[in-house]
Amino acid sequence: MKSKVFFVKAVNHKSAAAGISSIFRAVKAPEIFRGNDFVAVKTHFGEKNSVTHVPPQFIGEVGRLIKKNGGVPFLTETSTLYKGNRSDAVVHTMHAHAHGFTPEKTGMAVIMADGLKGDYEHEVVLPNGSKVMVAGMLKKISSIVAVSHPTGHIALGFGGAIKNLGMGLSSRKGKLVQHSSVKPSVAAAKCTGCGRCIKWCPVDAIEMTPKRKALIKDKKCIGCGECLTECRFDAVLYNWEMDNTRIQELTAEHAYGVVLGKKGLYVNYLLNFTKDCDCFGTKKKALIKNIGILASLDPVALDAATIDMVENEAKIPLEQLAHEGIDPRVQIRHAEKIGLGFSQYDIVSCK
Repeated sequence: MKSKVFFVKAVNHKSAAAGISSIFRAVKAPEIFRGNDFVAVKTHFGEKNSVTHVPPQFIGEVGRLIKKNGGVPFLTETSTLYKGNRSDAVVHTMHAHAHGFTPEKTGMAVIMADGLKGDYEHEVVLPNGSKVMVAGMLKKISSIVAVSHPTGHIALGFGGAIKNLGMGLSSRKGKLVQHSSVKPSVAAAKCTGCGRCIKWCPVDAIEMTPKRKALIKDKKCIGCGECLTECRFDAVLYNWEMDNTRIQELTAEHAYGVVLGKKGLYVNYLLNFTKDCDCFGTKKKALIKNIGILASLDPVALDAATIDMVENEAKIPLEQLAHEGIDPRVQIRHAEKIGLGFSQYDIVSCK
């Protein structure tokens, strides 16, 4: 089976913002957003110093079109596992506003999907019996628009709609499952002995040593990540390295858990394609010329088409363009296998 992927050519932010209207017409948006549904608009606000993430003016146009077609949109995100400008709802919201994602500029409020510290969550059981932990707010809404900025990715090889959904809207536990194959440890040199991690550990797996340093007992630890969130001194460490095949599969499974039972429109903003994702706090350079906007009701077909367009423009496989040794289509194949969508597609050009 083939899914439709709608495409508008765009060379800059202005033409992209203008082109999204034709995509909304082509996908028959009133059938997706109706009855004053709350619509979660998932994007990425860009880490500090990022200049290539999807700009607020484009997101604002998406919000305007959702309202025009009967929906009630709001911007949403989740907290990161690593410390920084997006590690909890307070700093993340302030960071979003600093990058221009304000109600004044986008017409939408920012509401974090996983609560104050990333632990507001709920479990979703997939049709194959697998269980995933996603942001708790998702059980309250019936419609999602994911606006993704496709890039290369250090772990997945490619980050598009599947990554934006699977990593971007999972809870802290879900992120830990995707990222980490080992349990946490404490860097004694950074530990202040405050005892906060001990207080919050749900299984009493942390004790204080005679030298007033926290110690995690591996056999009791359940890998929930409470200590990682509660430590304010970056003393809790994880080994983020993981087999890139498995992490792609787990990301696809969490993406399925996010969208299961919901109406969705998935948009890939294929401008400023960079080697690494917008989580990196650096100013990055585009690797290819700007291509345009792709959208679909099927996130798998959307990412498959996006990778094809990137490779056609670059004249080399994405693996050679971004991260050697990582096959970025593992996530496409696994997503199709579990029923998230289809890898085959037809391009529908919009004017």
